[in-house]
Amino acid sequence: MLDNKLRGKAERFTEPVGRFLVRLGFSANKLTVTGFVLSVAASMLVATGRFVLALLVGAVGTVLDMLDGAVAKAGQTSSRRGAFLDSVGDRLSETAMFAGLGWYLIGTRPKLAYLCLLGLGFSLIISYERSKAESLGLKGKGGLFERGERLILLGIAVGVPGALVPALWILVAGTGFTVVQRFWSILQQSEPPPQPVGIEPYKLSVAELKRRSALARARYKERWEFARRRSLPRRARNR
Repeated sequence: MLDNKLRGKAERFTEPVGRFLVRLGFSANKLTVTGFVLSVAASMLVATGRFVLALLVGAVGTVLDMLDGAVAKAGQTSSRRGAFLDSVGDRLSETAMFAGLGWYLIGTRPKLAYLCLLGLGFSLIISYERSKAESLGLKGKGGLFERGERLILLGIAVGVPGALVPALWILVAGTGFTVVQRFWSILQQSEPPPQPVGIEPYKLSVAELKRRSALARARYKERWEFARRRSLPRRARNR
């Protein structure tokens, strides 16, 4: 949701920064890899309970991840390899963040670790729905909790005292809703399955079925009577 609304405003900031980084010699792939490494480092800090430092390191990694596309555009180095690297890096970074938080909760509040597992599963399904839809030529974006919302909630969970439990519950509920929301949106775009050739779809009412059944019985009775009469001798038929 935020991705669609803030992308245009964010580009006003990222485009000039991207041009500046290109002049300094940075490439999009270097930013992607650096952002991923910082995200993994932040997840390790979360796992050890150093939330404030993890929030700072994760914020830097997120900013770098935002800038890799602008750098690729400014340097005219956009490629399918870079897009693939960025997409896989995003999934791995998000997985690392959930894993780090889950590891921390296993040692402190084990039951809440299941929320991390659910949040991670729903997040990966949301991403898979988009990739599968786009591979089929459909639109897979949109939904209440896209990656931006999930990262913000994870930041609130580790950065705001007392917000860990409610933020996790909101994250799980929001991502679960987004899975259903995106699934229904993609399903509405896809065409219905084709009907078998030569077979009409079943759309008959009960009254129509009864009428056709009665008509079939009358035809059968008429044919049976005709066959019986033909089997009789000619004299018996003329009576």
